[in-house]
Amino acid sequence: MVRLFVDEKISIIAIHGHGGHYITSFTHRTTSCFLLKDLLPPLLSPRPLRILSFSYSKNDEDRLGAEAIATLFLRLLTQNRAASPDRPIFWLAHSFGGPLLQGVLSADGSEGVDSVRGATRGIFFFGVEKGGGGWANFVKATDDGEQVSEELMKLRRELEWLGRCEVRYRELFRERGWIVKWFMESEGEDVLKLKKKVENEQPNVMYMTKSHGRMVQFEGEECEEWKRVRTVLLEVVEGLKEKPAVEVPAQSVASE
Repeated sequence: MVRLFVDEKISIIAIHGHGGHYITSFTHRTTSCFLLKDLLPPLLSPRPLRILSFSYSKNDEDRLGAEAIATLFLRLLTQNRAASPDRPIFWLAHSFGGPLLQGVLSADGSEGVDSVRGATRGIFFFGVEKGGGGWANFVKATDDGEQVSEELMKLRRELEWLGRCEVRYRELFRERGWIVKWFMESEGEDVLKLKKKVENEQPNVMYMTKSHGRMVQFEGEECEEWKRVRTVLLEVVEGLKEKPAVEVPAQSVASE
């Protein structure tokens, strides 16, 4: 996990997607505008910030698996927040970073998870399926009768874990009342017009004229897509920066 911009009042924590990078996934390919350094700090100034970006590689995914990566992330985050565990968190998760975040938040019984849950104020999902990843269907698709290879068994365990985390995350979302915003890809203006009806019916969803891989890449301050996103970000931060953490009695937290 890389600390990019430091102070103590608010944490913004970014998680890139599958095969991504903690810097380049958030950097525009032409202008080199880096969302986490060039756009977020000026937007939220003069609020003191700590911006972190969690780094994991495709090799980590293949070697360790998503569950181990989420466990490592939670451990590193807990260590990083030891001096100020109540610092409010705003999450920015792109693509597979969304399911990883759900895995972190759903890690019942893990050291530091209660503090992280309590500090979470807002979640911004970019290119993450609002309806879920359909992990149960993927698990069924891996059912190859009686002859199941070790590789296939590993895949099934991973998919089952992702499915459990998704269910647990939804329970936590209802219990905690987190503010969650979904930014979805919609390539082309014509497609975007068709999606506008969905935005009207679901105010926590915003469609962007971007491909999946470029959801968190913006040309600069004058980028029209960034202007739309920053409005939402500011509304959430302004509305929640003084909001106390939700206290959830231990007995009210459902077990897996």
